Order: sequence, then structure tokens, then C-alpha cells
Amino acid sequence: MNREELETCAKKHLRRGFRLYKEEHDVYAHMHNGSATVTYRTRRGVPTETTRFDIQFIGETCFVNHIEIEPEEQEKGHGRNLYSVVEEIAREKGIKRIELTASGKMPDGRTKTEYMESLGYTRVRRATQEDDENTPWIVEKVLS
Repeated sequence: MNREELETCAKKHLRRGFRLYKEEHDVYAHMHNGSATVTYRTRRGVPTETTRFDIQFIGETCFVNHIEIEPEEQEKGHGRNLYSVVEEIAREKGIKRIELTASGKMPDGRTKTEYMESLGYTRVRRATQEDDENTPWIVEKVLS
């Protein structure tokens, strides 16, 4: 897929699977040295407290670098929808697995790892060599 095809693919899946999506939202793809990055933002020029994702494709893996739901839209199922959109984009691109670092807490008090497990992700390894309860997990989902 080239840059334009990847942007078109992302917009198609956002339209189908993400209720907050509007055509004026920013969707960009960037290709560099065999990898591709897709960025989505609901608010142009706002680096935080906006609904967004940043994903990167390297080989057969999609790395979710960031997914955020703006505070007033949290706990309404939008995060689950946005992860589903990312999975559909990855599937269309022929990606075999999705990986991310699950750190921090969700607004409902669960750990991010527990939340990701509820979406079908599995723990792979700790993000660092430290092995205590505060060390984030790398989680993955194998796509079928």
C-alpha cells in the first residue's frame, strides 16, 4: 500500500467503525524505509486531550504507539471502537499481529493490561527487566 491508499483505508475503517469520526478530522500516513505510520486526530494542532491514534507498521506487526480518547468522551465505548478500527486497518494491510505497551490505569480503575486483555490481547513480556506490579506489559493480538 502506498501513502494515499493507506490514508484511504484508514478513513474507510474510521467511517465504518468509529462513531466520533468526521471527514474534517486529520488522517495522515507517512512511509519511511519500509515502515508506515498512520496518525488520526479529532482536533487539529492539539497534541493531548484529543481523540487520536498513532500506529506504525513494520514487517508483519502493527505497533500501537498511542491511543487516546478525549476526557469528555471516555467510558462510552469509543476506545474499544478505536482499537477495532486499528485492527481492521491492520488486517487490510496484511498485518499478522498488533503489539503495544499497556501501562497506566483506565478511568474505571482497571489497569491498561486488564483492559487490553478484555479486548483479546495477551501478555507477552514485561516492558523492562524489572518485574514488579508497576512495570508495564507488552501485549499482543494475533490477527486472523
